[in-house]
Amino acid sequence: MAFYIHFAILTNSGPGDDYHSPEFQMQLKGSKILENNLSVYYGDAISFKHVDTKVFLNSRDSKYPQKYADGRVGSAGNQVTGHKEENNESYWIVLPAEKDEDFDSYLEKRKNDENYKLTSEEIRKYAVRNEDEIRLMHKKTQRVMRTHDVASPLTTTNMEFTTVEENDQKAFPDTIFILRINNARDSEDMRSQLRTLNKHIRLTSKKFGVSAYTFNKNLPDWGFYDQEINGKKDSEGEGTLWTVNNVFGRKVEENANEKAQPPSMCFISKFLELRSTVSDYIDKQSKSKKDQSYPGAWPLYKSGISYWTKAEGLKQIHFVANIFGWYSIVAAVLAFNCVYLVAAFFKYRRNTPIVNDVTERHLFRSGLFMQVLYLFHYVPFFFLTRAVYIHEYLPSVVFGYMLLGAVIQFAVVQDYTRFVLLDPFNVKSDTQIIINGSKAKVFVAAVAVLQFLCFAYWSPFVYGCAMTKDSISAKEWNSNWHFSFTK
Repeated sequence: MAFYIHFAILTNSGPGDDYHSPEFQMQLKGSKILENNLSVYYGDAISFKHVDTKVFLNSRDSKYPQKYADGRVGSAGNQVTGHKEENNESYWIVLPAEKDEDFDSYLEKRKNDENYKLTSEEIRKYAVRNEDEIRLMHKKTQRVMRTHDVASPLTTTNMEFTTVEENDQKAFPDTIFILRINNARDSEDMRSQLRTLNKHIRLTSKKFGVSAYTFNKNLPDWGFYDQEINGKKDSEGEGTLWTVNNVFGRKVEENANEKAQPPSMCFISKFLELRSTVSDYIDKQSKSKKDQSYPGAWPLYKSGISYWTKAEGLKQIHFVANIFGWYSIVAAVLAFNCVYLVAAFFKYRRNTPIVNDVTERHLFRSGLFMQVLYLFHYVPFFFLTRAVYIHEYLPSVVFGYMLLGAVIQFAVVQDYTRFVLLDPFNVKSDTQIIINGSKAKVFVAAVAVLQFLCFAYWSPFVYGCAMTKDSISAKEWNSNWHFSFTK
């Protein structure tokens, strides 16, 4: 039910879209995938954007070294790298693996007329589809992308990507790539046309079976500090997914008839993808060990986790605890245990109960149950060998608040018999939901107000609101708290 409401309310596109598949993103209002979506045809110059690291497939006239610092001999071929920004070196003309005279004539017409409109026959014939065998000619250098049996500069177990002259017959087999749409499930997907943004794809070498891959590691100065692009032998492994970002010289408003329709996606599909996305994110965080923390520091909240930042407006989403609430939970746990131990001591050791049976049953049955659940969701993290994160303490916080309620009830309620049920279907006539007594009402109201004030004070970090440097710095509770944009 919670996820159904989640999907029903959160229907707009936002900064977290990229965590999801293109199909999921297309369900959202204002999705950039729907608004910037074009069909891809042979002869188009397109740019490729890496799904994970957001770099663009790039090439230039600069060469790989003839000899590397570790003594290895390089190919001295043209560089193919991952550049952070899309520019005129990021576009690749899509060519079929096997050309004929008709295609040469078609391509020549497109070269001579930048505003050339494809005929209906050409639209049908030259659509780029899943599982097509293609070659990619770099628009600026007019050289064709190639992978060959030479170790890449940084990852020596993977194959180097470079470019060669289009008519290099010896290297021709190395320049053929199979374009594969990720998770193509049905017959429609298997032959679906390639479009900008709406599919994750892989570029897999037909000859070697390796896929274009990159990761967050930069080349030295000779590579202009771009990311390395290489051929990964695990062709469907992590880091091999790309999207087509743009088609050179074509605009969506000029091709309104091509606008893609969002695919149908049922609740179960959305739910499973969201769960998978969260699981993958946690797994990546665990491997990187970034923002990990010690469980012993969680209850008093030493520091949080930054999830998203935007320099414009100094916006950020940061995991921030409700300080009053979390500290109250710690106090409630300590208070409950003190009351429980003292009451048990007097009842079982001195045979002089200090609380009546009804109060004892209410407090200790509900309170002890909540404390067991609190500890059950908290203590195991001390024994895990993987990296752990403070958001994993949240289930314990839920039961901690319930325990806090039991302790508050014990502190302000004098007569528990007013809350006793005769049986599950009959309630005593004088059973009251609202606690009587001015002191009790003031105490409960004070707890609620302080909880709300703490939430309101740090809410800009929850909702990513615009702030100033001074306001961000002022909200750092202690020296262990570190928000973005404070320097």
